[in-house]
Amino acid sequence: MYFIFHFICSQCVAFYRSLFVANILHQHKFSFPIISVGNISLGGTGKTPFIYYLARICNKLKIKHVIVSRGYKKLSSGTCVVHDGKQTLCYDPLITGDEPLMLALKLKTTPIIVDNKKNRALHYVKQAFPQHIVLLDDSFQSHYIRKTFEIVLFNCLVQKKDLRFFPFGKLREPLSGLSRANFVVFTKHNLSIKENKAVHSALSVVKKNNIPYLYSNISSSISQHSINKVQPIKWKQTSLKKLPKNNILLLCCGIGDPQSFIQTSQQYEPNICQSLFFSDHYNYAQNEQSFMQKIKLLYIKHGFSGLLTTDKDFIKIKNLSLKNIQWFAEIKLQFFIVDIKVHLMKEDRLIRYIKSLSP
Repeated sequence: MYFIFHFICSQCVAFYRSLFVANILHQHKFSFPIISVGNISLGGTGKTPFIYYLARICNKLKIKHVIVSRGYKKLSSGTCVVHDGKQTLCYDPLITGDEPLMLALKLKTTPIIVDNKKNRALHYVKQAFPQHIVLLDDSFQSHYIRKTFEIVLFNCLVQKKDLRFFPFGKLREPLSGLSRANFVVFTKHNLSIKENKAVHSALSVVKKNNIPYLYSNISSSISQHSINKVQPIKWKQTSLKKLPKNNILLLCCGIGDPQSFIQTSQQYEPNICQSLFFSDHYNYAQNEQSFMQKIKLLYIKHGFSGLLTTDKDFIKIKNLSLKNIQWFAEIKLQFFIVDIKVHLMKEDRLIRYIKSLSP
């Protein structure tokens, strides 16, 4: 049964790509360099931390760059300038998408453009930011755009059973698709077990096609956020080394790889009463009533004093209605945010490629 499904999906993927190769379907070409960051599996590879890592490298090398993203699960359409290189222009994750807004708040000088049509965003970049290179998010399967350099991320926590087409597994295309990459990065290496058959299978494809590859590790930091004032809402942020031992915490996240968040959080010795897991890019505003009902019932049951979550989730949670922010303030709920950073081993190999692409 699955063999037939796999065969049909593989043929469809190959046929679709062949239409662009044969110029039957139009491919958009641009004069500026485009670095694509993508994957062959669904979610959890760490694309956003990696985009942040590349932006920091570009800043260090003084390379002008723009981040372009679809803004997955945003409710708006058309082109939105989240950051113009000088300041953040939009703070609503429903308009920008959660990850572009998170990047905009971290990167103070990097323009960030979102559009459900990436080629339209790239045409905007051509007019507004000439002489910039583009970091194009989640674009390995965007065959309608000619890219200069394809970086593909592969999550070291993926298991052999995941190497099947969705919905039977996590693949968007066959593992052989890695052969199209210019560079492969095996992410979250420090969280993985030593003998991972999925990584071994991916590595076989990479080596067979002589594709350069590296491993990356992740590190984290944690901060405490508390509501200082409700009208207007003001937050107080404090960096921490460890979590307060007397805090009972509710773990909550809506990301593609919650297991890596759990593993990363363990170093802070959290006292977790219960965990809430939602789908990747979970829309807290759209599901506000349901989310708050769950939170309040669990608060009655456990009396937790803090909520442990990711940066991506917190951006959306703090945009909930004033009524619910007031409730958080009334119970003096503390928010503990785990932030992730990527560290690439032997990064000089990748930096050389990035330098060569600079206009």
